Amino acid sequence: MLWLYRWLRGLLTVEIVADIPENLLNLCAKNGVMIWGVRRVKGRIRCRMGIRDFKSLPKLLRGNGVRVHILQKSGFPFLAGRYRRRYGIAAGAVLFFALLKVMSLFIWSVEVEGNQKVDTADILAACSQIGICEGKIRDGTDYKIAGQQLLLKTPELSWCAMNLEGCRLTVNVSESDDDDFEKSPSDLKAKADGTITKIDVQSGNCLVKVGDTVAKGDLLVSGVLEPGGDFVHSSGSITAKTVRQMSVCVPLTQTIITPTGKHAKKRVLSFFGFQIPLYLGKTGGTYRSRQHIFEARLFGAKLPLAICEKTFYFTRNTQIRLTEEKAREEAEKLLLDRIETEEMKEVIIKNREFSQEGETLTLRAFVTANEEIAAQEKLLFNTGN
Repeated sequence: MLWLYRWLRGLLTVEIVADIPENLLNLCAKNGVMIWGVRRVKGRIRCRMGIRDFKSLPKLLRGNGVRVHILQKSGFPFLAGRYRRRYGIAAGAVLFFALLKVMSLFIWSVEVEGNQKVDTADILAACSQIGICEGKIRDGTDYKIAGQQLLLKTPELSWCAMNLEGCRLTVNVSESDDDDFEKSPSDLKAKADGTITKIDVQSGNCLVKVGDTVAKGDLLVSGVLEPGGDFVHSSGSITAKTVRQMSVCVPLTQTIITPTGKHAKKRVLSFFGFQIPLYLGKTGGTYRSRQHIFEARLFGAKLPLAICEKTFYFTRNTQIRLTEEKAREEAEKLLLDRIETEEMKEVIIKNREFSQEGETLTLRAFVTANEEIAAQEKLLFNTGN
């Protein structure tokens, strides 16, 4: 700090020429003239002093036969004097601070904290939909209301608070816990038509029995206990024998995508949410792309400036036509994949029927199976408001 203070006041490196140059050092010490960095060079003494102390030397040197030569000038006063006629520097400094003042009125960055399951990009997209984004004016927004709007946009979140620190907006969130749903009152309803073959209910008021035929949407287990009227979270398993007509479609003409080995990179400058392309022309043809964002940071804080680099991997589309036999095999495979996805057991496939309409082969079949048909549905309460 002492060096900075001396630099702001101005520094001089001087050389003392005299028969006995030490006499000047004694005079300076006696009269309170501050000097430092004293060293002897070829019989002469060199030292450093401030501008104000140098101006007091003529009175001390009068009649002593001592001469003082200035070897070097440094410090802010000399620097300012050197550029005093360069008005562009002053104008640039004024413009810089004016721009800094204007930029401080906007949100520079929006960052999300506390999320683990919900993707940050999804939360930022929801924030943008309610008007919270980079480049928005800081004042004039009720961030408490904005946090409630974000919860409505993102059901996976249970709590949200927006904190504005300078130009940085932090969105603190808590995600909905699966345990919350498991503790909330709910019913079990049928997700398909069928005849009940097995019942295993752990909690709730079971309204059906083995052998009953139910339709999709029927209430199987109620979360309302009688006669007390208490509410519980219904849980259990109800298996039914179902008969469904399922259909899958296979296009006879299909497109195979193969990479060409060529790729290209294009960059976009993002400033306060504005996208400024740093390239010419458009990217044509078919391709896969991958994007990488290089964010600008200052002392760990995110700035409203980023370079978005997008890499295009070009591909070639080749069309092939399936034979009828190959198309039927593909349809059979799609049907089995759908049955496996829906976790159907003891499956019997009957009455397969193939039909062709234009360039599409369709397989229709009746599928008999045992499957879990109980689906959770949260109880809704009418508050009267």
